[in-house]
Amino acid sequence: MDEVEEIKHKIDIVDLMSQYLTMNKAGANYKVLCPFHHEKTPSMMVSPEKQIFKCFGCSKGGDVFAFIMEMEGLEFVEALRMLADRAGVILQKSNKTKQQYQAEKDTKSRLYKVNQLAAAVYHKILLESKDAKSAREYLEKRKLTSKTIKDFTVGYAPEKPILYDFLKKRGFLDSEIRAAGSPERFRNRIIFPINDVMGNAVGFTGRSLLKDQQPKYLNTPETQIFHKSRVLYGLDKAKAEIKLQKMCIIVEGQMDVVLSHQAGVSNAVASSGTALTLDHLLIVARYTNNIAFAFDADSAGTGAAKKAIQIAIVNDINARIIAMPENIKDAGEAVEKDPKIWVEATRRSIPALEWWMGTTFNKQPSTGNNQLSGQEKKEIARELLPIIKTIPDQIERSHYLQVLAKKLNIPEKTIIDAFNKISIKYQVSSIKGKGKEVKLSCEETLIGLLSIHPKFLNLIVTDLDYKDFNDPLFTGLVYKNMQSCYTKDNCSEKFCLGKQCKKFLNNEITDELLEKIKFISLQIEEGFKETDEEEVKKEILSLSLRIKDQKKDNLKESFAQKIAEAEKSGNREEVKKLLEEFQRVIK
Repeated sequence: MDEVEEIKHKIDIVDLMSQYLTMNKAGANYKVLCPFHHEKTPSMMVSPEKQIFKCFGCSKGGDVFAFIMEMEGLEFVEALRMLADRAGVILQKSNKTKQQYQAEKDTKSRLYKVNQLAAAVYHKILLESKDAKSAREYLEKRKLTSKTIKDFTVGYAPEKPILYDFLKKRGFLDSEIRAAGSPERFRNRIIFPINDVMGNAVGFTGRSLLKDQQPKYLNTPETQIFHKSRVLYGLDKAKAEIKLQKMCIIVEGQMDVVLSHQAGVSNAVASSGTALTLDHLLIVARYTNNIAFAFDADSAGTGAAKKAIQIAIVNDINARIIAMPENIKDAGEAVEKDPKIWVEATRRSIPALEWWMGTTFNKQPSTGNNQLSGQEKKEIARELLPIIKTIPDQIERSHYLQVLAKKLNIPEKTIIDAFNKISIKYQVSSIKGKGKEVKLSCEETLIGLLSIHPKFLNLIVTDLDYKDFNDPLFTGLVYKNMQSCYTKDNCSEKFCLGKQCKKFLNNEITDELLEKIKFISLQIEEGFKETDEEEVKKEILSLSLRIKDQKKDNLKESFAQKIAEAEKSGNREEVKKLLEEFQRVIK
């Protein structure tokens, strides 16, 4: 039995899908509302016997792999790794022994159980304890319903500690409680359990009830199962709606998420005790490429929105802004006043750059664009041109340059000349929130990481080819020699790039290219300080997938252009030939 079949044998499709959807028994099968298109009557059937699903509305169907790829927006290799981990199947490329793999899985399971029990205890205290009276009054004041409190397992940590003894009596060790993030640390706080995308409790946020209690929000520290830069609060409950709406709304805090869902806007999530990172946006991008930011209507919220917009634009994610009505600070406050206010605000979202332009022009003291002084126009251009420069799409860039020229009332050529003189820095990664803004492409970043960590070349050497690279004279050439040096039987240095072995240096790599590699490596080292090897491995795999995806996109664009030219000339034979060649190349 190969790995794929073993995974399919061990994972029950009904169990898997029930973690995402509500399953309704229908004879020997199950009926469910399809998460891949809008419908009011269930048209998706799930067969436990055949271990497949099929939607008779949109025609999507398949096995556990097809479902997880569609639901999570994953490539097959990513879905394979995800389901292998769930099934306890060791993939052939894994460097871990079966014992190591099982020990790690068992450890994580224990940590999940610690947090799951902690969440249940805090929730029960909120609902039943007289000590939680002030907490219940606070939540009632914030207009939370009992259903919402139950759905999100909102809880209360009393002043008197009781959780530690409860966990100890159930057989958990001190080391396990600490490794789970010490959930007993919270005192006199409203508790919001934080779940990963599969619904496992990985951490908590505790909101203070007293005005002088600091910090206002206390979060679980980084643990083996909780990484703030890669967890979005509410995503486990919002992901299906995000796919249906083809839009994800990102708000600032847990209360905003909870009240948004209560108001019927169920595609809202929030970062978990940290600033929004590239990792957060890439996680959302599995479900949709459209994100609307709804940050607080204050200077801090404006600053956070601009940083998030920059990361989104550079990574070709469609960004919009949900502006709060006057005298309303955030989504939670809007729902408290009237849920319709928040619902209407989400419908009136505007493109992020239009919002940014508006805030920039509004900062100037002059009234009316024609009355702006030369100095004011210069300051506006100095703020807006760099962000326009980061837009990957040429047509969209041209659009905003035209808009800016018109608003400033100056010739478009003048704007374009200023635009062409600007250099920009792209955010290529944000591992553990420590990403460094450097002038590096995905290909250069991968080469830099492999230069520092050559032993991880084995993760991608058979899947990623040097022909997939867009820069054949540098990154493609360097990677080609990495592949060659790694696979040669007569090379005694199996991981030789980091050691600069002579075989690598003498194989087409000039001193100039070597210096360039060293320079990139220095930038990568600075950007990825304090990053553990597991995160580096994940980044290398992610970059490899992005390079292959870009190669596919380039091929599609190239063939589309050739096919269009052949169709225009009426050459049907050439069209057929190109289509066949395209199918062969993509496979």
